[in-house]
Amino acid sequence: MRDHLVLMFAAGLVAASPAAAQRQATDAEIQARHTPGLERCLNSGEALQGVTPAMRQCNATELAIQDGRLNTAYRAAMSRLPPNRREALRASERAWVASRDRTCRAEATREGGGGTMMPVVLGGCLIHETISRTIWLERHR
Repeated sequence: MRDHLVLMFAAGLVAASPAAAQRQATDAEIQARHTPGLERCLNSGEALQGVTPAMRQCNATELAIQDGRLNTAYRAAMSRLPPNRREALRASERAWVASRDRTCRAEATREGGGGTMMPVVLGGCLIHETISRTIWLERHR
């Protein structure tokens, strides 16, 4: 219940901000942000053969890179905002992390069907959502 209230509060703060109307990142924009290393990793060695731990490692490496980019974009967005809007972005970011994690767990369960592909689907979703949020933060004014 508390998480739900926090999300509603943060959504209200973000909706009231000038950036609320910005368009979402397209799949093409998100794909363009993947590192070349992800493609190389997934198309070589055991990952290419469909070995789940190898695919998970590819995703983990990519997610670490994308998380670093997200943190950089967040710091830049915070520095652009006047002090009276920073708390709203902070609350929005916290709510987004919780929402991303729930969304990706649900997608992994749905798409992975409880099998060994669940962590691979989860990793792919986390990467996708993290890049999308990075783009959102870069556009946030």
